[in-house]
Order: sequence, then C-alpha cells, then structure tokens
Amino acid sequence: MGLNCGASLIKYVLFVFNLICAIGGIALMAVGGIALKKIDEVKDVFNDGDHPGFFPAAIIALGALIFIIAFFGCCGAIRESQCLLNLYALCLLIVIVLQVLLSIYVIVYNRDVQETAMKGWDRIWGGRSVAEINRRTIDKVQETIHCCGSQYPLDWGLAIPRSCCDPNSQVCNELYSYRIGCKQQIRNITENYSAWIAYLSLVMAVIELVGVIFGCCLSSNIRNSSRYD
Repeated sequence: MGLNCGASLIKYVLFVFNLICAIGGIALMAVGGIALKKIDEVKDVFNDGDHPGFFPAAIIALGALIFIIAFFGCCGAIRESQCLLNLYALCLLIVIVLQVLLSIYVIVYNRDVQETAMKGWDRIWGGRSVAEINRRTIDKVQETIHCCGSQYPLDWGLAIPRSCCDPNSQVCNELYSYRIGCKQQIRNITENYSAWIAYLSLVMAVIELVGVIFGCCLSSNIRNSSRYD
C-alpha cells in the first residue's frame, strides 16, 4: 500500500522545504563570511586572545551543517526512507538547539565584543604619537572601514591624514574626509553583524522546526503504510 494523499503532499512539501533550508544554510554561510571579513578589517583593535571571529566562523560551520542535513532530508523524502527521515529529524533538532543557544550567546556576548573593541581602539588612538605601529594601524582601520578620527574628523585637528579620505579624492581635508568617527564605526560593525547573525539564526531555527514536524509525520506515515504492504 502506498502513501495516502496527505502523506504524498507532505513528502513533496518536505522536499521543497529542504531546498529552502539548503538556501538558508548558504545564506548563513554568506552572512557569516561577510561578518568574518568585517571583523577581520578591525582585528588590529583586539588583543590576540579575544578571538572576535569565533562566532562568524561558527555560523559558517552551522550553515554548512544545515545544508548537508537539508540534502539528506531531500533524499529521505524522495526515497521515502524512514531511516533517513528519522536521522534527518534528529540532526535538525540538534541543530535547532545549537542555533538558539548560539544566537542567545551572540546577543549577550555582543556587548563584551564592543567593549573590548572600544578599549583596544582607545589604547591604539592614545598611543598614536608614541608608537609608529599605532599610527599605521589607525591608517589601516580608517582606510578599510571608511572612518576618520576617534569621535570626529576634527580629532586630527587641521592635519587630516590621507587615510581619512576616499583614495580617488584629489584633496584630503576635513571637508572631504569620512564623516563618521572610527569608534562609532567599529561599534556599528560589531553590533550590526552580530544582530544579523543572531536573528537570521533564530528565523532559520523556527523554519527548521517545521521541517522536524514534517519529517516525523512523513516517517510515521511510511511506517504505517509499510504495515499493510
């Protein structure tokens, strides 16, 4: 006896759903990759033991895991394999728990990352006239994340450095410099990408929970239909 009409519908809905999950996994990897790149742009303001790129890297790994699990979900739905569907539902449930925990941790930890970055920036900015390496670091940060000064461009006085302006600009002064201070720009980067990572993970967790329910329903229907074969 084959699957009834409702179970057949769940089968194809689950297949489409897992395609969406696979795309969501790719989206998580993309957001994690962008966040990792942005964090790398301001890595010089962190100490060696801070590891600010841990969470973006974890999101990339989680996105890859979701993609693989979604692939098995597609196979289980099309092949009507009870074993694959049960494994899929179990793995997806574990991933959901990990995503929720990671999202909560990212939201909580985000303030610590911001405070660490602010302290690192203040240390580098305060030593700009003492050590040449600090001045080079400031120039690199200003060029990379398009900011100028600590709070305002006028923190430099009248001697606005070239790193404060667009490379294509013919002149560089307070009028043509980047308008936002580096301290605020670093705060924006850490805050915005942490929020993107956390909320996208939570949205994916809710979507995946639907997949767990569909997977369990389809597995149950396959088991019941096999009893009458």
